[in-house]
Amino acid sequence: MHHGGGKVDRGIDLAGNVIIHPIVDPLLVILDNQEFVFLFWIAIPLGIWMAFRKAVSPAVRHAVIVFGGVGLFWFLCAGAAHDLLPLNPSYFLITALGATVVTALALAELLRNQSQRLVLVALFLLIGGNIAGIYVENRNSLFGEKALAAVTQRYSGTLYTDPMTRYRADLLLTWKDAAERVSGDAPHRAASTSTMPHAPTGRTNSCPKTKWAPTSRRTIGSHWKRSGLPPKSWGSFSNSPGWKTAFRKS
Repeated sequence: MHHGGGKVDRGIDLAGNVIIHPIVDPLLVILDNQEFVFLFWIAIPLGIWMAFRKAVSPAVRHAVIVFGGVGLFWFLCAGAAHDLLPLNPSYFLITALGATVVTALALAELLRNQSQRLVLVALFLLIGGNIAGIYVENRNSLFGEKALAAVTQRYSGTLYTDPMTRYRADLLLTWKDAAERVSGDAPHRAASTSTMPHAPTGRTNSCPKTKWAPTSRRTIGSHWKRSGLPPKSWGSFSNSPGWKTAFRKS
């Protein structure tokens, strides 16, 4: 994320978001994002229903208004700061927590009114949607560290990697009895290195930030291998030649 002149680079918003206009973009983040899936589609109408339903107890209605109001206020603040903050779903966490509480209170009220089928449908959409969102996102935060640990089983020499990756992979390397053969120090020119293109470089208490330039592809020689996270079954299907041909014809 790049800040220049007090404003955030809007190019980061293109990652996983539908961008139309700054006024409606925050709304699209919570309604059209795999991070939340159906949460707000269910929470918003249920929250409005609970706020105006006379049969709801005053204490429950008050809780709905408080949690919903806090979530709405946070959403408006995060959306209004579009020049300072990227459209990252994590900035809408308080809004999501408020929506979760409102949804739980509303589903409990529906159960008291013998609406079990509606509650089951809502739970299916919430839980199933979240599982689908996790599947589609295809995250593997330790992929680089696991790949590094696997390389140590195929290569007997000393490996060099960036300090943060070495720190994060310490337990995996210990399990592989390879911790002493992987270094986060600056490598010499003929060394074999394992670099993460997007590895974090921040400072931690146990891993101070150090400066060193990763060796080029030529210095790694025959041990060079590019590794990537394998696609999910849907990704493999959508990238198949037959699918791409049919999509282009359509």
